[in-house]
Amino acid sequence: MTVNRQDIIEHLAEKYSICWYKFDEGAGSIIRDCKNSYVGTISGATWVVNEGLYFDGVNDSVLLNTRLTPIGAMSIYMRLKAFKPSSWGEIIGGTQATSSTNGIQFCLSSTGLFVDFYHNAWNACFPRVTVPYTTFNICDGNFHDVLFTWDGKVGNNNVKLYIDDYSKPKAVSNGKLARQWTGMNARLGQWNSGGNANPFKGNIANLIVFDMDISNMINDKNFIYQNKSFVLHENKHKKFLPNPNYLVERNLVPTMTSNTEPEGLAFSKSVYSNTQAYFVFVDDAREGHSAKSGTYAENEYIGYQFSIPRKITKVTIRTRNNSYASSDSPMIFRVQASDDMTNWTTLAEFASINNWGIFETKTFSFKNDQRYLAYRIYNVRTVNRNYFVLTKLEFIGMDEEISSPVWEEFTDDLGLISTQGEDNLSKALSNTLLDFNLSVASKISNVHYYDYYDINLKTYKDIRTARFDTKEVK
Repeated sequence: MTVNRQDIIEHLAEKYSICWYKFDEGAGSIIRDCKNSYVGTISGATWVVNEGLYFDGVNDSVLLNTRLTPIGAMSIYMRLKAFKPSSWGEIIGGTQATSSTNGIQFCLSSTGLFVDFYHNAWNACFPRVTVPYTTFNICDGNFHDVLFTWDGKVGNNNVKLYIDDYSKPKAVSNGKLARQWTGMNARLGQWNSGGNANPFKGNIANLIVFDMDISNMINDKNFIYQNKSFVLHENKHKKFLPNPNYLVERNLVPTMTSNTEPEGLAFSKSVYSNTQAYFVFVDDAREGHSAKSGTYAENEYIGYQFSIPRKITKVTIRTRNNSYASSDSPMIFRVQASDDMTNWTTLAEFASINNWGIFETKTFSFKNDQRYLAYRIYNVRTVNRNYFVLTKLEFIGMDEEISSPVWEEFTDDLGLISTQGEDNLSKALSNTLLDFNLSVASKISNVHYYDYYDINLKTYKDIRTARFDTKEVK
């Protein structure tokens, strides 16, 4: 079994990155860091379908509200489509031309792609690492995967710049200052001081930053994956396949009898008259949940908090069962998710929905690769009145509960873990096991790890074995 190495970049990003701008918003004036609450404010740059943001090489930029780079070891990955500048084209500007200059400069010149990192007053942490166009022409109008790594130490050939091929860097340099200061918030597409200096022309479609050198992990020949299917059953290790009849896409919210029963929490910003939030999770013809505020019930919301994180990819909404249905339904709304009920991530926005019928049901699909504890429908505005009314709301995802197990040969891959070095392996195992509510009980050795954990989902109880095997990376 083999793994595509590009998949490993995103796996490592999920596990270890300190910020990740996916450039998948597709619209609006903000880019968001999906690992934190950092954002970037877009000035001029335009969205291109499946190609991130386009910078025109004149005055486009994105100002981040973070310094972006850590102090110490770091890796920076970008997916770029670049055009050759006449002089300079700043991809990431973390410096400015002053006597106290410090931070990163990720830049195109008239001769090649280079990275600098300054400590103070143009005192470089390492000699500039450069890939000349004569070595690799990154400005060919095609997308390329660029990876910069440094272990943050003084050393030989420990500063590396890769393009497309991670097996060998296109250029290296020697670290000479072990500590770097990052004193400014970073800017994409221009010199940090602004003023349209050194504008970059091209597209940025992905940006990931790590506070570690991932060059060894990305070049590992073997990765570990968890075989969740191995279970200790009747004192024998068997491979486990849940009954396929239970692995179906369905509404994951139970029929509620109150805001907290039988489980979870139905919630809303406000309620109107004698309605309650949980009414939308009862499938009957009652009025449902309603709220009243503002001109078009702006900023009202209603949602559900699960008892365990769930991955939701669709929502179903049903309108009122009277003539006000077309007026009191959402015309613009967002699907949002949260792990703490405080910080909300917008997964999708739906607009111009003004053709609702009486007691009509619509289903909306969106991309979501993560599990969240809570989801909500956030009303930007209704069609025509200051009432926001739903008679039914479903959060739809894959039912992953284990019930009526079938015992047969089956292997389920649940993620990749680098085997490069015991430190990396220990950290990776710890994180992966944490994801699945498991823990390592014994010292790491070879590639098989056993942990005894009681499963209690629905009617099934058993002892589970956490086993790990290796797969080759190509």
